[in-house]
Amino acid sequence: MKIEQNCNRKSHRLNIPIQVIINNITSLVLDWSTMGLKIRYEGKDISLEDELVISIVLPTGNSAIVLEATVIVRNIIDDTYGLEIIKLSDKNNRVLRHYATLAIDGNRNHIDDLSSDLFMMDIQTPIKEPILLSDKEYKEVHKSFFKRSFSYLLISILFLALVLSTLVYNYLVLYKGIGLISGNSQNYKAPYDGKIKDIYIGMHQQISKGQLLFEMEDKDEKAVLETLKNQQKVLNKQLANSQKMLKNYQLNLKNKNRENRKITQAEQKRLTASYAVQKETYARAKHLYKQKLITFVKYTDIQNQYLQFMSEYQNSVLNKRSTNRETLLLGQQLLKVQDQIALINRAINQENAKIQKINLDILTLEQKVQNAVVLAKEDAKVYNIFHKRGEEVKYSEDILTLEIKTKPYLLTKMTADKISAIHMGGRCLLYSNRLHKSFYGKIVGLGYSVTDSLTTNTTEISQNEIPIKIEFENDDIDFHLNEYLEVYMLNDSQVSKTLLEIMPQGMIIL
Repeated sequence: MKIEQNCNRKSHRLNIPIQVIINNITSLVLDWSTMGLKIRYEGKDISLEDELVISIVLPTGNSAIVLEATVIVRNIIDDTYGLEIIKLSDKNNRVLRHYATLAIDGNRNHIDDLSSDLFMMDIQTPIKEPILLSDKEYKEVHKSFFKRSFSYLLISILFLALVLSTLVYNYLVLYKGIGLISGNSQNYKAPYDGKIKDIYIGMHQQISKGQLLFEMEDKDEKAVLETLKNQQKVLNKQLANSQKMLKNYQLNLKNKNRENRKITQAEQKRLTASYAVQKETYARAKHLYKQKLITFVKYTDIQNQYLQFMSEYQNSVLNKRSTNRETLLLGQQLLKVQDQIALINRAINQENAKIQKINLDILTLEQKVQNAVVLAKEDAKVYNIFHKRGEEVKYSEDILTLEIKTKPYLLTKMTADKISAIHMGGRCLLYSNRLHKSFYGKIVGLGYSVTDSLTTNTTEISQNEIPIKIEFENDDIDFHLNEYLEVYMLNDSQVSKTLLEIMPQGMIIL
């Protein structure tokens, strides 16, 4: 059989969820057997071949069984520790095997089946003693018998108290789970695709606001930026020349338009005066013809002359179509100037478009060069570094995470079939195994809207589980990022509130 990676044990490994408590730190068990355990331990106070006394926590629905064992550290890989069990009482060994059997059968919440193992023991009574006893021996036997009977009675009372406390616990606690401290972190990402020039901080280092965290390589960007700035200067100069030329052409156009108006006005004035004379002459000839004072030939000649002049007057004055050579020549010059102005405007638009593009490229590169040096936004502690110096990274890829000094919240999860038991604003009791202290909190968010990218990376949430966000009622709290707390969803009926008020805070955790 294949030897396990975490320690040299060949028994069948189980991944049934249990926990261990080492030096007051609760750790998750990745897999286990009756010979050893593989755990993820966040402390740094144990090393290879250390002999430890641990508590093994077996979850049984809304309660748990704690077994004591002695282990030795056989292997350490990063934060994964392989522990070999070297001392475990026969009773605890029996309970552990029985728990594994129940869990495999899907009955690990049947605490009654495990209770028989917990309280089973060898009972010695006088019946087992020799028949022929002296008075002294008889008294000793009965003294031993009553002593043991008192022990059994005390155990029975304790058992009844346990059953009663379990009933109270099941009434007060709607759901028990594990929560993860979140919200007190800052994620720093790669500002663009490239290579990490250097990282200037180390794991768990305390840093100050404005301190240099890491830097990206930018040697090519600076050269490209200098080239773009030179092109920008050339285009700006060309634009200035084009605008100056446009101004000259516009002034020339204005002058020619003024000259054209003067010529046109003079021509129209002359034509208007001549038209008035011709019109009067025609009217007089018409009158003389009616009086038969002039011949028809003479009248027709004057009429044709009038009609010809009237046509010229209409084209020039009414329709504004001059036939004057000077006016036509000036009009052609105006058209040429207008064409030149249109060409210059088109060139100016093209130069403006190029300048805008170069300005945008310069701004992007300047931002890129500026972002190449990443500074801390506030005082914090380094929680995790994802990359090393010289590594290629993509834009927006996580580089490091800082733990900041802000009030965190707790993120837990609940199966969809049990989520109806809780509601927004519901109270929770939160317990820290590290501090051995409990805190009150309230539910402020349900569903995937309460999660963020960092939470998603650090918390496994399956399809049939609903994330829950809990805020602390206490302001005086000091928890580390991704620290685990026990979460007890409380019944908010009036009876429950009364019981919680008269009970010492945290008693239900015991």
